[in-house]
Amino acid sequence: MTGRGIHYRDKQGNPIVIVMDANDAAEWLRDFAAKVTIVELDKSETLGALRKAQSQSVQGARVYDYAHVLASDKAGAEVVLTRNVDHFQSLTRARVEWP
Repeated sequence: MTGRGIHYRDKQGNPIVIVMDANDAAEWLRDFAAKVTIVELDKSETLGALRKAQSQSVQGARVYDYAHVLASDKAGAEVVLTRNVDHFQSLTRARVEWP
């Protein structure tokens, strides 16, 4: 948010970059955090999922994405927003969308 900024495209497809200063980023994060419910995976959920990881072609850096999918599934999420749609598509029952 404060370095490379937030890259996205408007409705016409034009690229837009928003770069925040540290105070604005901290304020945005405070507001956002107030709207978020934290879902944690316990040890047995994590170890059980890692046991299944290979059968789902999850390895390397994708394990990190897999943990997010497991938490979103546990929370009952209907939609997962990610900029790595391909990494999540085959791992979750939820709809996967670019934010």
